[in-house]
Order: sequence, then C-alpha cells, then structure tokens
Amino acid sequence: MQLSAVIVISALVLGGCTSDVNVGGHDGGVPDGSTGPGGHVADAATVPDAATVPDARILPDAGDAPCDQSIDCPDPGASRFMICGRVFDVETAQHLDDQAPPVHVSFYDALAFVNDPTMAPQFIVSADSCGRFISADATHPGVAVPGTSFLAIATDDGGKNGQDAFVLTAMGIAGVAGGKVTDLRTWATRHTTDAMWSQGVSPSFATQGVYVGIFIDPRAPAVGPFPGAPMAGVTVTNDGSPQPSHDFYFSDSVTTARTTVDAAQNVTGANGSVLYVNSQLVEFSGQPSPAGCSWPSTLATTVPGAVFVQERLLQCN
Repeated sequence: MQLSAVIVISALVLGGCTSDVNVGGHDGGVPDGSTGPGGHVADAATVPDAATVPDARILPDAGDAPCDQSIDCPDPGASRFMICGRVFDVETAQHLDDQAPPVHVSFYDALAFVNDPTMAPQFIVSADSCGRFISADATHPGVAVPGTSFLAIATDDGGKNGQDAFVLTAMGIAGVAGGKVTDLRTWATRHTTDAMWSQGVSPSFATQGVYVGIFIDPRAPAVGPFPGAPMAGVTVTNDGSPQPSHDFYFSDSVTTARTTVDAAQNVTGANGSVLYVNSQLVEFSGQPSPAGCSWPSTLATTVPGAVFVQERLLQCN
C-alpha cells in the first residue's frame, strides 16, 4: 500500500500557543468551549466510565440514521479529549455516504506523527458507512492528550480484505483534557484522486509530498461543507513570497471539486485550492487580501509520501 498522509498543523503547533489552532479543518478554532465552523468544542461536564463510551465501530449504519444527521458525542474519560466528526472526500467535498468497507480513523500525537507517519497510532476506530466516527472504543474513552496538546487524526481503508481505495489522510487539532470537539470535518483522499492530480507529473504529488490549501471567504454564503465560499484569484505564499515553480492550481468550474490541475494557472480558480510541493517548514499564507481582511500565516511543510491539507479561512475586521 502506498503510504501518503494529509495533516494540518497550524503555526501554533510548534509555537506552543493556542490562539490559532485548526478546528474543523480551518484556521482559528480553539478548544476552549467556543464554536467554530466545522467543529464545536465544549468542556466536558461529566467523565463517564470507559465501559459506557460507545464504540465508533458500532455506530448506526446509514440505513438506521440518515447520513445528513450528526451523531451524539459522549464526554471523554479523565485526561482525554473526545473527537466526534465526519469524513469528507477531499476531491468532491462530499461526506462518505454508503462507504463500504468503512474507512478507519486513527489518532496520534501530532508532532510524533509528522516525524514518523509510519508510527503506530494510539488506537483505531472505524467510521460508519456515512463517514461518522467517535474517538472511543471499549478501552479508549477518548484520545490521550500529549504534552504539546496537538493531535493528528488519520483516515484510511487499511488495505485490508483486498481494499486499498484510500491513501492515509490526516489533519491536526489541539486537544484539551476533559474537552471534546463535535461535528469535526476531516478528510479522506483516494488513490484515484492523487493519480488524477498527477497526470504528467512524476513522481505523483502524494509521493513527492504536497501541501493542499483551500482558501475560504467566510463573508460569502456557505458552499458545501465549508464555513463560507472558496475564493478565486488567490496566490499561495511560502515564507512570505509566491513561489511559482512550486505551486499548482485547479481549473475546475465547480467550487467544491478538486479534479483538474492546470499547470499554466497561477492563482486559485473557483475551488479556491492550490497544491504546493517541495517546501521546508515555513509560514504559508496567501495574497492578495480584500480590504480590511488578511489571510492567516501558519507554519506548514511538505514531507515525501505525505499530503498536507488546510482550509485557510480569511480573517476580516
């Protein structure tokens, strides 16, 4: 199985601050009881016994609960953080309806995962056929929070039973002991998506290591699962400057689709998205910004065999 990963780490993963943590796949969520697009974070009111926490592997199938419904998110065990969410396809921005076999969801110390994405996770659960999951099983009432507070969430179909439709795909989030995040938007990437993006490119984007940025304008009506609309006309910046030999944009006319890479394009198209290869650990941002607004600047990098996906949410006065 080809090893590829998608992880979102904000600048504050390494900075030790929690004011610009990625929650729900966007910049700016903080797990302190506040609400942010794609994920609502709340302090736990009670701490249940591990035996009372539902196992994500036995969540109701789409036939029992419609895929457009969220699932109840239990409180975590002591010193743990509960993550409840849904997996979306990075190519289509659609949640995984009637996905069989279901994707697996794994939980890691984020910085350890970045250093070695082949490491064993804390534990693994399976999403239901709608892509919904809870970070709990019979022995893990939530995810253990590392000293850095930063966790990685990874999805894959595991390559088991002859199935290998998805590459390993992950994102990052800050956790607080005793807290939880609900309706968290996470992502899955298909091998076919990487192959489609990589036509005429060798090795593939996933093999090289690629950063995927999705620029979102929250002032516009929401499109798909996003807390706003993807913004066209943005150029990604790396360490403060555009790097046209490293970035690739999409010519898709559909705002939620990421299918057609156009090597001649130098700004985001209708889907507000960019692929960036061969980067050191530096600040990523975008330009231009509308008057009174700015694109957040956050640390990110590319790692061979990995894809970093980050929704970049425009910040306005």
